[in-house]
Amino acid sequence: MSSLQDWQEANQRYLIAELAVLKRRLYGFIKANGDVKFGLEDGEKEKEKEEFEKKMAEAVRIRDEAARSLPSPGALECIAKIFRLTAFERDLLLFCAGPELDSDFASLCSEISDSSRPGGSRLPTFALAMHVLPGAHWSAFTPTGPLRRWHMIEVGDGDALTCRPLKIDEKVLHYLLGVDIRDERLDSLQLADLPGDLPDSYLDLARQIEEAMQRPDRPIIELLGADSEAKQDVAAFACSQIGLLVYAISSEDIPLLSADRDKFVRLWVREAFLSGAALLVDCEDLEGRERTHAALSLIERLESRVLVASREPLLLKRRAGLCLEVAGLAPAERRLIWKKALGPLAEELDGQLEMLVDQFNLGQKEILAASAQAEVFCLSSGQSDQSPRRPGERLWDACRAQTRPRLEELAQRIEPAATWDDLVLPESLQQVLREIGVHLRQSSRVYGSWGFGSKG
Repeated sequence: MSSLQDWQEANQRYLIAELAVLKRRLYGFIKANGDVKFGLEDGEKEKEKEEFEKKMAEAVRIRDEAARSLPSPGALECIAKIFRLTAFERDLLLFCAGPELDSDFASLCSEISDSSRPGGSRLPTFALAMHVLPGAHWSAFTPTGPLRRWHMIEVGDGDALTCRPLKIDEKVLHYLLGVDIRDERLDSLQLADLPGDLPDSYLDLARQIEEAMQRPDRPIIELLGADSEAKQDVAAFACSQIGLLVYAISSEDIPLLSADRDKFVRLWVREAFLSGAALLVDCEDLEGRERTHAALSLIERLESRVLVASREPLLLKRRAGLCLEVAGLAPAERRLIWKKALGPLAEELDGQLEMLVDQFNLGQKEILAASAQAEVFCLSSGQSDQSPRRPGERLWDACRAQTRPRLEELAQRIEPAATWDDLVLPESLQQVLREIGVHLRQSSRVYGSWGFGSKG
């Protein structure tokens, strides 16, 4: 059995034991009211009080034993610590979970409510909690209190606020049971994949992000550059080093209405604290005044760790931002990734690898995709009746396919049909063109291997 399974089982035993203590308190409240109603003698009251205290002590003993068996703090204690719940707020949250986990709670709530108000709720209410739970305070019921602010409990319909039924949020209920699921209202978010290896230049950026995320002021980290996948990889890798997941949201999915955006912010911050996650806001294609306002409003209001992927720095007004440039890979880094991806095939390219490195400024994921695509091309051509093309030609086609989506946003693609033999030029001019081609094919060596590219 895994350590996670051990904790989940111990956590559920502890939660059930906590509910048993709370249920015993409800029984005691009902019994105390019944004694007053039916006018029991003092001797009978004392006997029942002793019996109640005996059962309560046993329930507390079982709960404490379950708490000691936990390999790490239980979910109830974690959520109370994360959101700084008072003892009363913690018990109220547990109270609201009761009817979902124990059918007796509904009948107990109904019995207590009916005794004071005909047709009372079968769910917990503020009034019921004030009577039953110790340390009650009114601030726990306000919209700015943590239970309602972070949507841990929902208030049902009714006339008087204190008599409205209370229901625990589904995400929070699963969390208390030790099951981590994402709130379905956050389905627009995409979990960022964790990359394998990062190039050295990106590792340096990841370390800077990791350090910034652990600063007390939690600056907004802006990742600038044209390679959106590289920015997501660097963010996911950096956050993984401090135990965080990364969820990404497109600026197009950010709610435009202030009320909807406010609810999203609260749901996400709750999710971030409970699941240990950071949010990456994709502002690559941010356009329009309304969309820009919505994105900036969301980013600056988030109380959790947040990163932004954009081409240019955003105009932040209320929070500090740390801008990091995620530049394209250097030729040497691209060459190394190509060699790892191609394996033995790299030795068969007869110098064509340098041409690929120079001609196509691909990111890591694009290089891996092109390598896999070229391998498929080679296998399919070997099984066909057509004359097989050389691996270098297949790789070239695969690289063109990777860059084509970006280029087609800017220009119309024209398939070349002319060859050298179709040129109608004097031989001397054709020779000049051929020499230019030779020089271009060697540009990666001149600018990369020989270092002229870094000299301006």
